[in-house]
Amino acid sequence: DDVPTVVLITSDTHRRDHLGLAEEGSPVETPALDQLARDGVLFEDCFAGTNITLPSHASILTGLSVRDTGLVSNSMGLVARARSLAEAYAEEGWFTMALFSAQHLRHGLSGLGQGFDRMRGPTKQSEAAASISIDRFDRWMETEEGIPVFVWLHVFDAHAPYDPPEELRRRYYDPALDPFDPEQFSLPAGARIPWAPLVLDLNYIRGLYASEVTHLDRQLAVLMDH
Repeated sequence: DDVPTVVLITSDTHRRDHLGLAEEGSPVETPALDQLARDGVLFEDCFAGTNITLPSHASILTGLSVRDTGLVSNSMGLVARARSLAEAYAEEGWFTMALFSAQHLRHGLSGLGQGFDRMRGPTKQSEAAASISIDRFDRWMETEEGIPVFVWLHVFDAHAPYDPPEELRRRYYDPALDPFDPEQFSLPAGARIPWAPLVLDLNYIRGLYASEVTHLDRQLAVLMDH
Protein backbone atom coordinates (compact mmCIF):
# COMPACT_ATOMS: atom_id res chain seq x y z
CA ASP A 1 0.00 0.00 0.00
CA ASP A 2 1.08 3.57 -0.60
CA VAL A 3 2.17 5.36 2.54
CA PRO A 4 1.37 9.05 2.99
CA THR A 5 3.91 11.82 2.46
CA VAL A 6 3.21 15.42 3.44
CA VAL A 7 5.50 18.15 2.10
CA LEU A 8 5.34 21.71 3.43
CA ILE A 9 7.17 24.11 1.10
CA THR A 10 7.85 27.67 2.22
CA SER A 11 9.29 30.15 -0.29
CA ASP A 12 11.02 33.01 1.48
CA THR A 13 10.14 36.61 0.45
CA HIS A 14 7.93 35.34 -2.38
CA ARG A 15 5.36 37.97 -3.37
CA ARG A 16 1.83 36.73 -4.00
CA ASP A 17 1.65 38.77 -7.23
CA HIS A 18 4.60 36.73 -8.54
CA LEU A 19 2.51 33.62 -9.09
CA GLY A 20 1.04 33.35 -12.57
CA LEU A 21 -2.26 31.84 -11.45
CA ALA A 22 -2.71 33.99 -8.36
CA GLU A 23 -2.38 37.38 -10.05
CA GLU A 24 -4.46 38.18 -13.12
CA GLY A 25 -2.22 39.52 -15.86
CA SER A 26 0.98 38.58 -14.04
CA PRO A 27 3.84 38.20 -16.53
CA VAL A 28 5.81 35.94 -14.19
CA GLU A 29 6.02 32.34 -15.37
CA THR A 30 5.38 29.81 -12.57
CA PRO A 31 3.84 26.80 -14.35
CA ALA A 32 4.70 24.21 -11.68
CA LEU A 33 3.14 26.20 -8.84
CA ASP A 34 0.20 27.16 -11.05
CA GLN A 35 -0.50 23.48 -11.77
CA LEU A 36 -0.26 22.65 -8.07
CA ALA A 37 -2.89 25.34 -7.40
CA ARG A 38 -5.15 24.02 -10.16
CA ASP A 39 -4.92 20.45 -8.85
CA GLY A 40 -5.54 21.49 -5.26
CA VAL A 41 -6.80 24.55 -3.41
CA LEU A 42 -5.50 28.10 -3.82
CA PHE A 43 -6.10 30.48 -0.91
CA GLU A 44 -6.26 33.98 -2.38
CA ASP A 45 -6.94 35.97 0.79
CA CYS A 46 -4.28 35.08 3.36
CA PHE A 47 -1.48 36.91 5.13
CA ALA A 48 1.85 36.09 6.74
CA GLY A 49 2.00 36.63 10.49
CA THR A 50 4.93 38.97 9.94
CA ASN A 51 7.35 39.91 7.15
CA ILE A 52 10.37 38.51 9.02
CA THR A 53 11.58 35.01 8.19
CA LEU A 54 12.04 33.28 11.54
CA PRO A 55 8.96 34.66 13.35
CA SER A 56 6.80 33.98 10.28
CA HIS A 57 7.95 30.36 10.06
CA ALA A 58 7.40 29.92 13.80
CA SER A 59 3.77 30.91 13.23
CA ILE A 60 3.43 28.49 10.30
CA LEU A 61 4.90 25.59 12.28
CA THR A 62 2.94 26.24 15.49
CA GLY A 63 -0.31 27.80 14.28
CA LEU A 64 0.26 30.63 16.75
CA SER A 65 0.30 34.35 16.01
CA VAL A 66 3.39 36.48 16.59
CA ARG A 67 1.57 37.88 19.63
CA ASP A 68 1.59 34.39 21.17
CA THR A 69 5.06 33.19 20.12
CA GLY A 70 6.61 36.52 21.14
CA LEU A 71 9.09 36.30 18.25
CA VAL A 72 9.67 39.60 16.46
CA SER A 73 13.15 39.19 14.92
CA ASN A 74 15.49 36.66 13.34
CA SER A 75 17.64 36.63 16.46
CA MET A 76 14.93 35.17 18.70
CA GLY A 77 14.25 31.42 18.99
CA LEU A 78 11.07 29.42 19.54
CA VAL A 79 10.84 28.15 23.13
CA ALA A 80 10.93 24.38 23.69
CA ARG A 81 7.49 24.28 25.31
CA ALA A 82 5.82 25.38 22.06
CA ARG A 83 4.05 22.54 20.26
CA SER A 84 5.10 22.29 16.62
CA LEU A 85 3.58 20.66 13.56
CA ALA A 86 6.57 18.29 13.38
CA GLU A 87 5.98 17.18 16.97
CA ALA A 88 2.33 16.44 16.17
CA TYR A 89 3.35 14.27 13.21
CA ALA A 90 6.11 12.55 15.20
CA GLU A 91 3.68 11.64 17.97
CA GLU A 92 1.53 9.86 15.38
CA GLY A 93 4.48 7.76 14.19
CA TRP A 94 5.61 9.79 11.16
CA PHE A 95 9.27 10.28 10.29
CA THR A 96 9.90 14.03 10.18
CA MET A 97 12.52 15.90 8.16
CA ALA A 98 13.40 19.56 7.62
CA LEU A 99 15.53 21.07 4.86
CA PHE A 100 16.11 24.80 5.25
CA SER A 101 18.00 27.13 2.93
CA ALA A 102 18.86 30.06 5.24
CA GLN A 103 21.47 29.69 7.97
CA HIS A 104 19.52 31.55 10.65
CA LEU A 105 16.79 28.88 10.59
CA ARG A 106 19.08 26.22 12.05
CA HIS A 107 17.73 24.85 15.31
CA GLY A 108 20.42 26.30 17.57
CA LEU A 109 19.31 29.81 16.63
CA SER A 110 15.67 29.39 15.65
CA GLY A 111 14.32 26.58 17.83
CA LEU A 112 12.41 25.41 14.75
CA GLY A 113 13.94 21.93 14.83
CA GLN A 114 11.50 20.77 17.50
CA GLY A 115 9.96 17.45 16.53
CA PHE A 116 12.17 16.82 13.49
CA ASP A 117 14.06 13.53 13.33
CA ARG A 118 16.40 14.97 10.72
CA MET A 119 17.23 18.60 9.90
CA ARG A 120 19.78 20.03 7.50
CA GLY A 121 20.74 23.40 6.03
CA PRO A 122 23.70 25.71 5.42
CA THR A 123 26.12 26.16 8.31
CA LYS A 124 29.05 28.03 6.77
CA GLN A 125 27.25 30.04 4.08
CA SER A 126 24.31 32.33 4.77
CA GLU A 127 22.08 30.56 2.26
CA ALA A 128 21.80 27.56 -0.06
CA ALA A 129 20.23 27.33 -3.51
CA ALA A 130 16.93 25.48 -3.82
CA SER A 131 18.61 22.97 -6.13
CA ILE A 132 20.87 21.87 -3.25
CA SER A 133 17.98 21.41 -0.83
CA ILE A 134 15.80 19.67 -3.42
CA ASP A 135 18.61 17.27 -4.39
CA ARG A 136 19.00 16.37 -0.73
CA PHE A 137 15.22 15.97 -0.47
CA ASP A 138 15.32 13.39 -3.27
CA ARG A 139 18.12 11.44 -1.59
CA TRP A 140 16.43 11.53 1.81
CA MET A 141 13.12 10.33 0.42
CA GLU A 142 14.81 7.34 -1.18
CA THR A 143 16.10 6.24 2.23
CA GLU A 144 12.71 6.57 3.94
CA GLU A 145 10.54 4.60 1.51
CA GLY A 146 7.75 2.57 3.09
CA ILE A 147 7.04 4.82 6.08
CA PRO A 148 4.85 7.92 6.47
CA VAL A 149 6.98 11.05 6.13
CA PHE A 150 6.45 14.74 6.89
CA VAL A 151 8.96 17.10 5.23
CA TRP A 152 9.38 20.84 5.62
CA LEU A 153 11.30 22.29 2.66
CA HIS A 154 12.31 25.94 2.97
CA VAL A 155 13.66 27.70 -0.15
CA PHE A 156 15.38 31.08 -0.25
CA ASP A 157 16.01 31.81 -3.94
CA ALA A 158 13.54 34.71 -4.16
CA HIS A 159 15.48 36.58 -1.46
CA ALA A 160 17.99 39.30 -2.30
CA PRO A 161 20.63 39.44 -3.66
CA TYR A 162 18.99 38.27 -6.88
CA ASP A 163 21.27 36.15 -9.05
CA PRO A 164 19.24 34.04 -11.50
CA PRO A 165 20.89 31.82 -14.13
CA GLU A 166 22.30 33.69 -17.12
CA GLU A 167 19.57 32.47 -19.49
CA LEU A 168 16.92 34.09 -17.26
CA ARG A 169 18.66 37.37 -16.35
CA ARG A 170 16.89 39.38 -19.07
CA ARG A 171 13.70 37.35 -19.15
CA TYR A 172 11.68 40.21 -17.67
CA TYR A 173 13.82 43.17 -18.74
CA ASP A 174 14.30 44.72 -22.18
CA PRO A 175 17.64 43.35 -23.48
CA ALA A 176 18.12 46.56 -25.47
CA LEU A 177 18.39 48.62 -22.28
CA ASP A 178 21.51 49.18 -20.19
CA PRO A 179 20.53 49.44 -16.50
CA PHE A 180 24.02 50.75 -15.67
CA ASP A 181 23.89 53.73 -18.07
CA PRO A 182 23.70 57.08 -16.22
CA GLU A 183 22.51 58.78 -19.40
CA GLN A 184 19.39 56.59 -19.48
CA PHE A 185 18.60 56.04 -15.81
CA SER A 186 19.07 57.42 -12.32
CA LEU A 187 17.94 56.43 -8.84
CA PRO A 188 16.20 58.83 -6.44
CA ALA A 189 18.59 61.04 -4.50
CA GLY A 190 20.33 59.09 -1.77
CA ALA A 191 19.03 55.72 -3.01
CA ARG A 192 21.47 52.85 -3.52
CA ILE A 193 21.13 49.10 -3.94
CA PRO A 194 23.72 47.66 -1.50
CA TRP A 195 24.32 44.42 -3.38
CA ALA A 196 24.17 46.02 -6.85
CA PRO A 197 25.60 49.52 -6.38
CA LEU A 198 26.14 50.18 -10.10
CA VAL A 199 22.53 49.49 -11.12
CA LEU A 200 20.59 52.67 -11.92
CA ASP A 201 17.26 51.24 -13.12
CA LEU A 202 15.04 49.66 -10.47
CA ASN A 203 13.08 47.85 -13.17
CA TYR A 204 16.19 45.76 -13.80
CA ILE A 205 16.17 44.69 -10.14
CA ARG A 206 12.45 43.89 -10.35
CA GLY A 207 13.18 41.82 -13.44
CA LEU A 208 15.92 39.89 -11.65
CA TYR A 209 13.50 39.14 -8.83
CA ALA A 210 10.91 37.81 -11.27
CA SER A 211 13.61 35.71 -12.93
CA GLU A 212 14.53 34.21 -9.55
CA VAL A 213 10.89 33.25 -9.01
CA THR A 214 10.68 31.54 -12.40
CA HIS A 215 13.99 29.75 -11.74
CA LEU A 216 12.66 28.60 -8.37
CA ASP A 217 9.48 27.30 -10.02
CA ARG A 218 11.63 25.19 -12.36
CA GLN A 219 13.47 23.74 -9.38
CA LEU A 220 10.19 22.92 -7.64
CA ALA A 221 8.98 21.19 -10.82
CA VAL A 222 11.78 18.66 -10.26
CA LEU A 223 10.48 18.03 -6.75
CA MET A 224 6.90 17.67 -8.04
CA ASP A 225 8.13 15.03 -10.52
CA HIS A 226 9.49 13.06 -7.58
